[in-house]
Amino acid sequence: IVLSIANKHVEYTVQLIHLLRALDNRLPIQIVYYDDVSEESKMKIVTAAQEEYKTLPESFQKVSHFFDSSYLDKSRKGLRPQEVWFVNAYNAIHKSFRGKFSRFGNKLLATFFNSFEEFMLIDADTVMMQPPEFFFNLEGYKKTGSYFFKDRSVQRRSINDGLYMEKMAPATIDSVMFDIPIMTNYTKNREFFKGLQHYMESGLVMLNKNIHLNSILMISQINFLRPIAGKVYGDKELFWLGFAINGDENYFFDSNFAAAIGQLTPPDDRLRDDGTRHHSQEICSPHPGHVSAEDNHTLLWINSGFRFCHQADEVNYEEEADKKTRLKFLTNAQAFRNYYYEPLRISHAIVPPLDEKLQARKNYRQEPERGWYWEKEYCRRYMWCAYSSIGGKQKESIKKDNTLEGLLISYSDNEVAMFNYLGDVWVGIE
Repeated sequence: IVLSIANKHVEYTVQLIHLLRALDNRLPIQIVYYDDVSEESKMKIVTAAQEEYKTLPESFQKVSHFFDSSYLDKSRKGLRPQEVWFVNAYNAIHKSFRGKFSRFGNKLLATFFNSFEEFMLIDADTVMMQPPEFFFNLEGYKKTGSYFFKDRSVQRRSINDGLYMEKMAPATIDSVMFDIPIMTNYTKNREFFKGLQHYMESGLVMLNKNIHLNSILMISQINFLRPIAGKVYGDKELFWLGFAINGDENYFFDSNFAAAIGQLTPPDDRLRDDGTRHHSQEICSPHPGHVSAEDNHTLLWINSGFRFCHQADEVNYEEEADKKTRLKFLTNAQAFRNYYYEPLRISHAIVPPLDEKLQARKNYRQEPERGWYWEKEYCRRYMWCAYSSIGGKQKESIKKDNTLEGLLISYSDNEVAMFNYLGDVWVGIE
């Protein structure tokens, strides 16, 4: 397990370590940093990894039967201690280039300066819902030595961006002269080239360095090319584009775009103008989640921590309580505050449908036209609402119906209990 952090990420990292202990993680952790993690921060992380952890939240009682007798070993330190290494990459970079690896660049350094042949690269606010070993056994990873996840299917970009990326790929002459494979439709048919703004979610990336070292080098190289890096947000697209531009299409994407995860909006909270219920279901959540395409059910990981609103410290609760358009069961500012600081409670997930031409599906039934709606009025602009279907009847007088269904997942009581336990551990509820 590899992550790159600075001092400002320490609290998230401590919560991540607690979660990994709850998941009974047995893999070593390397924290690659750039001379910007203090001794005090390191001590907090080591303490979280090694201290006695025997007092578990009450929610553990509902899931204790899923773990064997060694899970909570009271003869040692309770939950399994974690092996954590700190790797300072600063001196490995020539002084002329040390200013080039700020912010997202630190994450790219972590792909080089970890000592693992196979690794998962994660953000500090990444929340795994399965043990880390589970990810290394995903079929796509075992076949290709890589595993990438898609982002929310939102917003649009110029088609010219995709055309530019195609031109950066190996040309026919490169293939003839240097035996570099040219870019095929495996890459060019992706929605990024059709104008989708964000394609990859890079909060969890699986890589086999032995297989893909050249592509990892290319990823760092294109980070320095402003015409490329300027067209993407942070490191979001650099991983798979680095592979493709390197002539390496031996990469794997989970076919599901990111989901909204949480609880369904009560149908009567979003009625049509005529008072009838929508056909579509809705989840509004600040967290993108990732549902495995292997079974279209298993929740693999989520982003933005486990608190309902990861911006809870910055929210004006009086303003949010006065809006009364979402979260209608919260009746005052204090109720909003309490809810935002609590763990996200997950009972459902929605992977919204995406029109193959990225077009809105207009209809007269007031059904959503697109799979996502950015609810900017809540959680300091981090709330997104997802819909289980888009489109509907286009005119009352005709039968033409353009409804497109997405994926609506209901989790069992046992699964919900496990999510609750992990959320309580991450937030620190006893």
